[in-house]
Amino acid sequence: MAINLTYKGLTGLRRTLTGFDETTTVDNLIATIAADEELDSNYYVLSKEGDPTNTLSTSYSDSSATVAS
Repeated sequence: MAINLTYKGLTGLRRTLTGFDETTTVDNLIATIAADEELDSNYYVLSKEGDPTNTLSTSYSDSSATVAS
């Protein structure tokens, strides 16, 4: 199953990335968004929209967790 990821970047614009599936890891998502934003992935944190305190990097202690999990 193909998964498209829509995110709100640093410019405030929404962008959609494609090519993911249920085996994609959180690390892959972070690296792909960081590359799209031209950032170093070490400094990029994913968060739920509207709740910057609930970040994926802290919610997922194992960033090798897949999208399906």
